[in-house]
Amino acid sequence: MRSTHTKVFTALAVTLLGVLLTGAPAGAVGTDTGGSRVASPARDEPCDLSLVRKETQKPTPVPGFPKQRERKHTLSVTNNGPEECFYTLGDTLQIPPSITLVSSGVVGDGGRVESPGGWNGTTQTTIAQDEAIDPGATHVWTVTYRYKFK
Repeated sequence: MRSTHTKVFTALAVTLLGVLLTGAPAGAVGTDTGGSRVASPARDEPCDLSLVRKETQKPTPVPGFPKQRERKHTLSVTNNGPEECFYTLGDTLQIPPSITLVSSGVVGDGGRVESPGGWNGTTQTTIAQDEAIDPGATHVWTVTYRYKFK
């Protein structure tokens, strides 16, 4: 377990369609030394994390709102390595100028965990920060958003 005085030292970054995943092994924590991060010599190799983005609901008309559509996609983070890791996950919605975002939200673990920090896909894009993931585990985050045509 990490103490409140440690920070994850980012060891891996993958960008996919506006999605950012970073992660570090549990042993690769850093200490705060006046604003800088120092890697622990315990582990310096990156985690073996994978990220899969899957559209789960194509644009669907919203009843009672003829110009609105709702879409959903999932972001699945899997720890393929032999040790616990910590990851940070972000998702930026790619909204063309011809539409307006009406609402957005994200939940994890089948709807039981709400993303911290008020994710909205535009001004707040972090879904999970320093999230622990066990070896062989998969975390699934479901992103739902509504938009309307201008």
